[in-house]
Amino acid sequence: MNSKLLLFLCVLLSFQFTNSQVLVPIVSPTDYDNNTFGYSGTPIAFNGSLYLRYRKNNGNNVLFRFDGNQLSEIPSPANYDGNGRGYVISVSSFWPTLKPVVWNNTLYLGYKNNASSSSNTLFTFDGTTLTPINNPIGYSQDYGGITAMLTSTADAMYLNYTIDGGGERVLFKYDGTNLVEIPSPPGYDATNDSPGIGLLDFPQNINSFFKEIPIIGNTMFLQYSGEDYISDLTLLDMTTDELTPYRGVGYDGINRGFLGYPMLIDDVPYFKYINNEGLFKLVKFENNTLITIDSPPGYSDEFSGYLGDPILYDNQLYIRAKKDNGSFQLLGFDGTQLTEITPADASYQQSLYGYMGNPIIFNNDLYLRYFRGDDNTYRLFKLEGGNLSEISLPPNHDFFGHGYYGDPIFFDNALYLKYYNGVYSLYKFDGSTLTEIPTPTGFSNFNKGYTGEAYVAGSDLFLVYKSNTDARVLFKYDGTTLEELPNPTDYETYGFIDSFNIYNNKLYLRYRHDDGKYDLMEYNGLTLGVDEVTTKQVKIYPNPVTDVFHLSDSEYDSFKTLILLDINGREVTTLHGDNGEGSYHIGHIAKGMYFLKFVYPDGTTKSLKLIKK
Repeated sequence: MNSKLLLFLCVLLSFQFTNSQVLVPIVSPTDYDNNTFGYSGTPIAFNGSLYLRYRKNNGNNVLFRFDGNQLSEIPSPANYDGNGRGYVISVSSFWPTLKPVVWNNTLYLGYKNNASSSSNTLFTFDGTTLTPINNPIGYSQDYGGITAMLTSTADAMYLNYTIDGGGERVLFKYDGTNLVEIPSPPGYDATNDSPGIGLLDFPQNINSFFKEIPIIGNTMFLQYSGEDYISDLTLLDMTTDELTPYRGVGYDGINRGFLGYPMLIDDVPYFKYINNEGLFKLVKFENNTLITIDSPPGYSDEFSGYLGDPILYDNQLYIRAKKDNGSFQLLGFDGTQLTEITPADASYQQSLYGYMGNPIIFNNDLYLRYFRGDDNTYRLFKLEGGNLSEISLPPNHDFFGHGYYGDPIFFDNALYLKYYNGVYSLYKFDGSTLTEIPTPTGFSNFNKGYTGEAYVAGSDLFLVYKSNTDARVLFKYDGTTLEELPNPTDYETYGFIDSFNIYNNKLYLRYRHDDGKYDLMEYNGLTLGVDEVTTKQVKIYPNPVTDVFHLSDSEYDSFKTLILLDINGREVTTLHGDNGEGSYHIGHIAKGMYFLKFVYPDGTTKSLKLIKK
C-alpha cells in the first residue's frame, strides 16, 4: 500500500477515534448569542426529546426542544415575551419553587408575564402547544400567581399560589382538569397587606437525607405561617382536603415555631423548631402530638441546639448541634434521648470549632468532618462503637485552614474526598488509607485544582478541576487514571459551567464560550456499562416510581444487598423489601434520578437507573 495513503488512513482512524471522545458544541441559535445569553440549563426529558431553557438576546427566557441533532424554539406566548420574562425557573438550595415537572404525560412549566408587577402562570405543554392554566381570580396580577409546584401524587398536583399584591400564599390542588383552592385555616389567611402569610415551602436542607414534603398514608405535612407570624406544622387530609394546624406548647412566640427540615424515621416525621427562648429543637409528631426531644445539658442558650445535617446510621439518628460555649457537636438519638458524642481532644470543644457536618456512610461506617481549634485544620473522623476516631491528615496538610474539605462522593466501592494544602486535591479512601489522585499539570497553582464537583454518568466518574488560568475543565476518571476532556476551541477561557444530563446515550453539559455566551455541549464518549456490570437480569417496575417499586419474582432474594445511590454515586440508603415480596417503599425519598446497586453473594454487582417522580 502506498505509504502516503497508509499514513492518511492512520491519521483518519486516529481522528475518528479521538473525535468519538471529544466535546462537541451545540452552538446557541442566532438571537441567543450575546454575552451572558444562550443556554441557561434545566434540561428535562419529555416525549423522547430533551427540553432546555435559553435566554434570548432581548432578555426573554424561551423553551427549546432538542432531538439529538437540532434545537427547535418553542416561542414564548404573547404577553410572556418581554425582557426577564417568559419561561421562569426558580429553584434554590433553600426554597424549591417553580421548576419543570412531567406529570401524567404532560410537561408543566411556569411563565412570567410582561406586566411591570409581573405574575406567574402555569402552562401545560403536550409536545406541540403551550396552554395556560388560567390563574384563579385574585391570583393573576401584581406579583400573584403560581409560586411553587410542591409535590404530586398519582391523582393530583399540589401547587402554591400567591394572592394579588404578593400577600398570602394558598394551597391549590390540580387533577389535570380542575384547579381547586384549599383555603388556608383561619388565622393563616391574611390579605395582601400581610405578605408571607399562609402556605410556606419547606426549605431544602441540602445535607438532609429527606428533601421533600412528607406524605404518610393520606396525610401531607405542610408548613403554614399565621397572621401572628408564628410558623406551624399543618396537616392536609388528602381525602377530605381539610387542613389542620398544630401549634406546640412553648413555640407560640413571634417568629417562633416550625422551621421545617422534615425527616421520616419508621413513618414518624421529625422536624426542626425554634422555641420561645430561641432554642433550636428536634421535634417529632406522633399520635397527633408534637413531642420535643430535649437536648443534653449545655445546649440551653439562645440559638443553641439542633442545626441540621441529620443522617440515619445503625438505626440511630445523628444530628449537628450548637453548644452554649459556641462549639459544634454531634448528637445521637436512639429513639428516646439525645446524647452528645465528642472527640477526646479538647481543641474540638472551643467556640466555633467542632463538628462541621458532611456526614456520609461508607462500608457501613459513619464519617464526619471536624474543625480543630489548636491549628485551625479540618479533619476526617470515623464513628466506631459510639466513639470518634480521627483519620490522620496526609503529609503537608496540618497548616492553618488546610485539611479535609468534604464533598464526599462514593464511586466504584471507594470513597473520594476533597483535601486542601494550598491546592485542592482529590483523595481516594478505602476505609483505612488515603491515597492522593495526583493533581494534573496546569491545575496546581494556589487555590486551584479539584473543585469538589463530581458527577456519575453511565459508569463513569466525571470531575471538575479549576486550571491555573481559572478555566473549569472536565476530567474523566476510571478509578485509576484521570483523563482530561480539554475545553474545545473558543471555550478555553471559561469552560464547563454546570448541568449533567444523559439523553440518547450521550452526555449534555453547559459550557461558556470565550465571548461570554452559554452553549449546550455534547459528549459522546460515555461508557454505557451501568446496565452491563453483570449478566444477571433484573426487572424493576414501575419506573419512574412515585412510592413503591417492585422487583421481578425470579430475581428477588438472588442478591445480598440493595443500595440506593444518588446521581453523584453517593449512598442514600440501603433498601429493605416489604414482607419478603420484593416491594420497596421510597415515597420519602426526594424526586430525581438514582441508581440501584445490586450486590450479589459472589461479589459481583449490577447498577440500574431508577427515576423517582
